[in-house]
Amino acid sequence: MHVGTQLMPPHDVTGRPSVGSPQAFDAHKFKQACKDGDLSAVRSMNPQDLTTTNGQAYSFEQGFHEACTAGHLEVVQFLLTCSIISSYVNCISTGFEKACKAGQANIVELLLKKVKDGDKVRGFNAACKAGQQEIVKALLASHTFKNKNIADGFHTACAEGQQAIVKLLLNHTNTKGKLLQQHIVDGFKAACYRGHETTAQLLLNHTNTKDELSRQNIADTFQIVCQTEHVCIARLLINTKKLTNENVVGGFKAACSAFNDISFVIYGDRYDYQRSQRLDLIKYLSIQLPQETIRQLLETEQNTEIKAILTSKLTTNRTSRKKFGLLTPLSPLFYLAAGVANSAYRLLKAFVLNWTRKRGNTYEFKARFKDSLKDLGRIAMQPICMLEFPLYIFLGIFWPQKMHAWLEKREAQQFGKPWLSRVTQPPPQYEQM
Repeated sequence: MHVGTQLMPPHDVTGRPSVGSPQAFDAHKFKQACKDGDLSAVRSMNPQDLTTTNGQAYSFEQGFHEACTAGHLEVVQFLLTCSIISSYVNCISTGFEKACKAGQANIVELLLKKVKDGDKVRGFNAACKAGQQEIVKALLASHTFKNKNIADGFHTACAEGQQAIVKLLLNHTNTKGKLLQQHIVDGFKAACYRGHETTAQLLLNHTNTKDELSRQNIADTFQIVCQTEHVCIARLLINTKKLTNENVVGGFKAACSAFNDISFVIYGDRYDYQRSQRLDLIKYLSIQLPQETIRQLLETEQNTEIKAILTSKLTTNRTSRKKFGLLTPLSPLFYLAAGVANSAYRLLKAFVLNWTRKRGNTYEFKARFKDSLKDLGRIAMQPICMLEFPLYIFLGIFWPQKMHAWLEKREAQQFGKPWLSRVTQPPPQYEQM
């Protein structure tokens, strides 16, 4: 070789660089071809000729992960035949985790036999976090997870509000006995702290968990929630009827303390949002407080906004009591007429309307029959409501805010709309949020 001669890449018969040379491997095009599932384009770049000494070889791993995420089975199968894949310890395991997260069942099935137990655990957690129900089912059926693995996946699903995954883990035959009381409590607290109302409601009502959540667990969770901005969760926990007056007062004080401290940790738009939400929580909790407690809190509270809420609460109760007092003698007559009309309408629905209405292909016999049973059930409940609703009106003289909430809920269940509860509704800033 002559002095000064420059080394040149291998050439084909046309004089252009061969496709197997490093210069011919375009990292960006390779990743895009893997992402698009273009097998012919991937093959043309000869990734099987890449080596670890090649500066572009790292793109092989990225392309493999793109193909796994997108679910391109043929591309993944081809890349698995390339020798360079063995040079990257976590290439296949990371691709498996990404496929679990993306819900690519065909890729998960392909890689399942090529990954270790620890990789399966990470894939299981990724699927639980992303709410990939079919992937979780497949992993539970193909691998026996330890109690801690199931508990971690359950906690992740609760924290992310993945209700379907939570329900699956509670009911699946391969998880029975692996979720202990502390796991359920921790998952419930995580769901409440993150503001996932439907998931928390599921755990409160599910047959496998409702007995595991004691009054003390709910009280402890309530104290944590009151330091956040989740009004819906506070309402949910109060409606369980497992909180004492001391729990509610403690939660109110915790909410006030968190409201006063918010300016030290949050700034900008997030500060305005948090401040507004936490103030709404304080308003809601003030509705649950007894009059004497409110007067005691007014003596010690320094924040002017919170004092204004407590002061208005006293005035609101006096106004609401007058409304309930005026409605007490008239409510039996109103509910008698409303009950007769409601029963006639429900009877018509149960035997005629539910069977003649068209609601698309999904409204089949089973759904129609179920709706008819509900209407007949409301007819059967009507005599009880004739006594129950006037009693709520009378008790509203003594506990106006609580009776308004209960009356609103029961009227909506029985009639479909709240009627007299609208008359007793407190001012807008004290609505049941």
